[in-house]
Amino acid sequence: MRKDLKDLLNALEEKRNQLNKVALGKELTSQEVVESSKELDKLLNEVYSSMMERVKN
Repeated sequence: MRKDLKDLLNALEEKRNQLNKVALGKELTSQEVVESSKELDKLLNEVYSSMMERVKN
């Protein structure tokens, strides 16, 4: 898992932009859109976990 929250947030923004580009002109159920969405979900979970760890400490 990435440890630096700033890096995570940057990766999240990049993945979000990528998903938006991929989704333009494609069906939202296409394999490419679904895979990109899953990758974004993973990053969101990493951000959430990182933030929760910081709150606990």
